[in-house]
Amino acid sequence: MIGSLNAVGYRDVFPLIKSRQIWISSNNPHQRFRIPDDYDIGVTRVDSDGHKYATIGNIAWFTNIPTEREFPNLALTAQYSSEKYPHYDNYDAINVNKLSEIPCDYDGVMGVPVTFIAKYNPGQFKILGITTGSDAFEASPTKKYINPVRMTGTHKGGSSTNTSAVLLLSEPPEDGAYYAADNVEGFLKVLYKRILIQKNKP
Repeated sequence: MIGSLNAVGYRDVFPLIKSRQIWISSNNPHQRFRIPDDYDIGVTRVDSDGHKYATIGNIAWFTNIPTEREFPNLALTAQYSSEKYPHYDNYDAINVNKLSEIPCDYDGVMGVPVTFIAKYNPGQFKILGITTGSDAFEASPTKKYINPVRMTGTHKGGSSTNTSAVLLLSEPPEDGAYYAADNVEGFLKVLYKRILIQKNKP
């Protein structure tokens, strides 16, 4: 099946990914898809017959068909520090913003972007869960926020604070939305879904 990498966080998909019943066969951001000839948005190529093509960066092939594709170990060169890798306020894991920044010298639980799944080598890492706020994804938050409110733009409810990984900051972030809640002192930055992983022991 061709689908969005975001499907990794779907209730019916994640358990299959975690148990290796399905996996990502290919996630090439340069894959082109033919689009209607009268469509003009996102065109990246026009062939000799005038047919138009576009790329969609987060598209992947989900499969359970054995392939010869090998998943090499990710080269880990970054060094861990508590300043660079803050601990989530509501999950027992550190935050890693980019796959290239997975620390080589940290053996605990790490939250990584969903793009990790396209590089996932089960011989190098194990998947523990995904941050959605639901026990069904085998990653339960350690804290619930009381009366969370978005503090940027129009004040509105902050229900996403209880369904996502959250960083607790002493100062408002320079960019992006942030939240406040009755049971925390500081500012909450909500992150997009994170897959919780841990390095396999040698």
